[in-house]
Amino acid sequence: MLVAGQSHFFNDCTDLLLAPRLRLGPDMLRVHTERDGKGGIVLRLEGSLVGPWISEFARVLEAVPEGALAIDLAALVYADKHGEELLRDLAARAEVRGCSPFVAELLRGSCEQ
Repeated sequence: MLVAGQSHFFNDCTDLLLAPRLRLGPDMLRVHTERDGKGGIVLRLEGSLVGPWISEFARVLEAVPEGALAIDLAALVYADKHGEELLRDLAARAEVRGCSPFVAELLRGSCEQ
């Protein structure tokens, strides 16, 4: 179960205990899980949604209980084709917020600015 304020950090070459002190590189993904004031869940993505991080993010999504879900993409800097597909599918289930111009172009019409 996801807990408010929980952070998932995915990097195959970094000790998870050290991860919070590191800056995100271009091939890393961090997912912050928070509760909003209305009982819903907000997932904030930082970094890149590419390669193995796509399946890891999908695993995190499977653990999210049913209900209101928002995805904050303000700090997502890149998504490859498979990441884009996952985000498009997710936009049908969740409110998508804070897209960068790059991500907004990928998801044209799915993001709130």
